Parts: sequence; structure tokens; C-alpha cells
Amino acid sequence: MFESFAQLFPAEWHSAVLALLAPMRWLAEWQSTVSLTWTGGHPAGRVLAWVILLVPALLLAAGTWCTVISLYTLPFRSGRGAFLTALLMAWWDAGRCIWLFWTGMLRVGFALVGWVIGSLRFSLLMVRNMVLGLLARRSRCSTGRRGAISSRAFRGSPFSSS
Repeated sequence: MFESFAQLFPAEWHSAVLALLAPMRWLAEWQSTVSLTWTGGHPAGRVLAWVILLVPALLLAAGTWCTVISLYTLPFRSGRGAFLTALLMAWWDAGRCIWLFWTGMLRVGFALVGWVIGSLRFSLLMVRNMVLGLLARRSRCSTGRRGAISSRAFRGSPFSSS
């Protein structure tokens, strides 16, 4: 890619153009290496890598490209010190964003585990109570009462006959 760009210039300029493009050459190779690691391997590993690493890797790639390209403008800037300070602050914020992203993913994971445990607990308690209710009903049926309601339950109520 960069060699074809260098071909646009006269032959005497090829080495100078390639020297100026050297930081971007390794960056393009690094980016393709990182993207190739995501496309290989087990499908579950790929999904996990996409979920956990996609946003931070895209941030790092975009930040690195912007930093490398903006460093070419450094000799022509009047406020170089303020620019470098802003650049370092941007990288600090990027690192902080990645950290907060991963801690948020961890919190979502804990909430998901809690939700699964709560759902399993609820399901098991519901099944247990259903089984106990069926067994209690069956034991009442086997004693001959057949689910008849005790007359003591209605004593003193407006529906009692006494």
C-alpha cells in the first residue's frame, strides 16, 4: 500500500517518502496482525475476544493512527507543549475508558451470574413446593377425605350452617 503511494513521487524521492511513511507501515502491519488473531481459533474464543477486546482494540487502533499522523504536524505547530499535553491527556482518558469498559463488563458478568443463580433457586423452590403440594394432596386423598374441607374452617363464618 505504501510502496504504491511512494511510486507517485519521482524516483529520487522514493527513499524519503518511505522513510516518512515508516511509522505508518508498522502500524498497518500491527493492525492486520491484531485483526488476524480475532479470526482464527475456536468459535467460542472468537466470540469472547470480540466481546471483551473489540472496543478497546478499536480505541487503541484509532488512537495510534491519530497519534502517528498528528506527530507529523508537530514541527509546524505553534503550541507544541499544549498539543503534547493534550495528546497525553487523550491517551490517559483512553486508558481510563478501557479500564471502565472492562470493569463494567465484569459488573455485567456478576449481575448475570446472580440472575442465573436466582432463577435456578426460584425454579427449584417452585418444583419442590409443587411436589410437596401434590404429595400432600395425594396423602389426603388416600385417607378417604378426598380433599374435603374441614367444617372447622367455616366456624363462625356467615357461610356456616350452625
